[in-house]
Amino acid sequence: MTPAVAAKLTQRQGVCAACSQPIRGPYATAMGRSWHPEHFVCTSCQKQLQNTMFVFEEESIFCENCYAKKFAKTCHSCHKSIVGPCITAQDLSWHQEHFVCSRCRTDLSQGEGFNMEAGELFCGGCYGESYGATCGGCGSRIGGDQLWVEALDQQWHSHCFTCTSCRNPLEGGSFFAKLGRPYCKNCV
Repeated sequence: MTPAVAAKLTQRQGVCAACSQPIRGPYATAMGRSWHPEHFVCTSCQKQLQNTMFVFEEESIFCENCYAKKFAKTCHSCHKSIVGPCITAQDLSWHQEHFVCSRCRTDLSQGEGFNMEAGELFCGGCYGESYGATCGGCGSRIGGDQLWVEALDQQWHSHCFTCTSCRNPLEGGSFFAKLGRPYCKNCV
C-alpha cells in the first residue's frame, strides 16, 4: 500500500496511464505515471483526483473513501478505517496511537507484551491487577508482569511461596504439603 499523496498538474507531453494516448496540454502526474486530467479518477467511484489525496493500490488509484471501503482494516479501538501504518494482533487491527493499555494508556507497541480481556488491551501490570490469579500466600492478585509459581493447585508470587512454618523460600526446591499448605522438609 502506498500512503495517500496529492497529484500535480503540469504541462508537458507524455502518454496517459489510463488510455495510453499521447497527452497534449495539462496532465496529472503521480507515482511516476501521467494521466489526462479527465482520466485521473478514482477506480471505484470515478471522482476526479486532481488536487486531492488518493491512494495507489493494486495498480489502481482510489480516493481515500473508496480505498478505506475496499482495502483498509478497521481499528478495534475507534472503529474507523486505518489508512497507513497499523498494528495487527490476534486477528484484530489498531491505529498505532490506539494500541495502548485500556487502563493506564501505556504504549503497547514497544514489544513489552500485552493481554486482552473482553476485547480490551492491558499491559502486564494492569492485567494482573484486574484479572490475575490470587496468590495462595498473600491473597493479592498476581500481576501479569510478576514471577509466580504454581503449586498445590494454586498460584503464588515467587516471594510468597515459602514454608508455612519457618518462611524459608521454597521456589525451585522440594517441599511437602500438609493440609494444602507448603512446608520445607525441616518443618514437616
